[in-house]
Amino acid sequence: MIQGLDVSHHDGQIDWERVARAGAKFVFIKATEGLHYVDPLFKKNWDAAGKAGLFRGAYHFFRPGYDPLRQANLFLNVVASGETPPELPHVIDFEVSGGGSHNQEIDQAMNFLVTIGKAQNRNPIFYSYPGFIGDLHLPKSFGQYTLWIAHYRAHTPTIHPPWTDYKFWQYVEDGRIDGVHGDVDLNWFAGTVEDLKTI
Repeated sequence: MIQGLDVSHHDGQIDWERVARAGAKFVFIKATEGLHYVDPLFKKNWDAAGKAGLFRGAYHFFRPGYDPLRQANLFLNVVASGETPPELPHVIDFEVSGGGSHNQEIDQAMNFLVTIGKAQNRNPIFYSYPGFIGDLHLPKSFGQYTLWIAHYRAHTPTIHPPWTDYKFWQYVEDGRIDGVHGDVDLNWFAGTVEDLKTI
């Protein structure tokens, strides 16, 4: 298991060199949300984390009910503003409803995933939590995407179909790591550093 974290502007100013020395190997950094929101610290975090040697992925907080292609284009344009490209696949953070029926929300999320996957030529990562995934009853087609599951203080995370296992596990939302002031989301990657390079 490989240690990592995920951050947004809520985590404030981060000393990425200290984070790397503390043992973190990867980070997911919030880039965008919905149709218009751009995380004000994305570019700073992105460039500094890369210089510190962490594997980086960017995530978009998906808002069902809004045009998924416009959301995808916002996300892709912001990620492209970083000095160097991501080492990890793009991520959809899909954890809220509000876009109509479950079937409509599922179709919107799939459109977003297909768009960002084609742009990066890699299968994206799907982030959510067990209760939300269980309620959606996602079709088998979502199983092609790497699962990043949020399940806190569990011996092992609960996994719902169409997945049978996870690759990333956000296991705590109030963790501590040197270089970040206060609480931060901490994650495990189920594999080796070599596996992380090829996910």
